[in-house]
Amino acid sequence: MEDSQNRDKAEVLRAIGKNIKQARLLRGMTQQMLAETTGLSTNFISLIERGDSGASLTTITLICNALKVDVSVIFKGLITADTPTDNTELMKSVALLENDDRQIVSALVDYIFNSKSDN
Repeated sequence: MEDSQNRDKAEVLRAIGKNIKQARLLRGMTQQMLAETTGLSTNFISLIERGDSGASLTTITLICNALKVDVSVIFKGLITADTPTDNTELMKSVALLENDDRQIVSALVDYIFNSKSDN
């Protein structure tokens, strides 16, 4: 039972770390930039992203604020109750993009809608 709990905890820590890293990269931030913004060490950011260390709620809050993301981005794939629709996930992902990239996505959506209306 204890081995199963340890494995589950490790999987959760890896998922949180992966989500933080993904959000950081989508923001165009390095670990150093995130560390400076949060006041945490680069080493600690690295440990969290690899899933080798947990983070307190205070630390998660600092990271979410630095990345300008909702906490649901960090816990994506871990909470099963009332999971958001695919559209909600898509909108959250687009919101993480830099302005230039959001404009590209918008132009692509316009293109798709326009091509559908031509049929």
